[in-house]
Order: sequence, then structure tokens, then C-alpha cells
Amino acid sequence: MTALLVGCASVPSVNEAVSVNEQYVLQPDLLIQKNGTGQVTIIREGRPLHMYRTGVYVDGEMIATIAGDEALTIYLPVGRALIGTGPTSKASEPYDELAIDVNESQPTLVRFRLSAWGWGAPGGWEVNEASR
Repeated sequence: MTALLVGCASVPSVNEAVSVNEQYVLQPDLLIQKNGTGQVTIIREGRPLHMYRTGVYVDGEMIATIAGDEALTIYLPVGRALIGTGPTSKASEPYDELAIDVNESQPTLVRFRLSAWGWGAPGGWEVNEASR
């Protein structure tokens, strides 16, 4: 399954994106593949003046932050999960989320893009399906 959080800038391919430094991962256990988990890679678009970090959420909880042109590969339990993006404050909630089906046999790719509505504005993040 492949999904996309869409906006108005280009998103790097999996091979072009820089891996998120582990210091920005709040739940490092998600970086380790275990039985009963599936691979989920999250890529965030980058564009001039928008290199600040944004929160990465799983089931409503912030698990990492990601900057433009970065990729984060995590391993989630098989089943339904909500992947979201939003503020970097642990007390916050995601601005937008995408439901994905995680399975062991097929990696999932999620792309974050900031829309023209801007950071933090209603509709600032949009969710659409896309190809790898």
C-alpha cells in the first residue's frame, strides 16, 4: 500500500531522501524490525525556507520529527495504523492523518507535503494516495 500527504512541492524518492537522524526518533524501538511488524517509510518534501522539523505521529502519538527531504523507516505492528503529521510539541495532536494497512510482506510508503494553505492552517496538510 502506498499513500501520500499532498501539497505543492516535490518529494524526494526513497533513494534521494536523507535518513532521519536517530536523535529525532522518540521511540527508537520502532526502528527495529521484529516478527509481526511491517515496514513503513515516511518521506517529507523539502522546499526553500521550509526545512523546519514537523512531528510524525502514529495512532495520535508523536514518535519522531522529520525535516524536508528526509525519510524515516519504522516497523509497526501488522494491522491498521494512523500515520499523521503536525506540530513538534508532545502535547499536540496531528493536523492530518492517513489510515494505512501494515503487513509483513509489502512495505508501505507515506509522503508528507505541505499544501499551499500553509503550516498550521486548516487544510495545511492534505492526504491522497500515490504510487511509489
